Amino acid sequence: MTTQPTAIGVAVVEKNDCYLVGIRGSDEPLAELAEFPGGKCEVGETPVDCARRECFEETGLLVETIELLFSGTFQYTYGKVDLHFWLCQPAHLDFVADKYRSFHWVPVLELPSMKFPRANQPVIDMLVNRATQSGHRC
Repeated sequence: MTTQPTAIGVAVVEKNDCYLVGIRGSDEPLAELAEFPGGKCEVGETPVDCARRECFEETGLLVETIELLFSGTFQYTYGKVDLHFWLCQPAHLDFVADKYRSFHWVPVLELPSMKFPRANQPVIDMLVNRATQSGHRC
């Protein structure tokens, strides 16, 4: 019997070519890896709503979703996940702190040097390509 993958909503929050990134705890799956805010969808919740909710729960930052960057199903040792990465921006641009709980702003060109779960690689590549083409810097 095949089990359905767990739906995950991820908020890829951008501010001036910097992205909100945290490090997973040592007691979590994919421990010590970098992550964008996100988590499991609740029953009846869409991935986009989940991304916004999880971002607020994990960082305290309200965000607006801009577009779906990437989605795909990935198999990890702990199970199969259906990931939905949403490009977001802070809802209130007049106040954006340097740090939100354990999350902080990372310049886009530093993302490739960080250790993210392998499922994040297409998103990292996309963000770096966009920044390189536009010439922006954090």
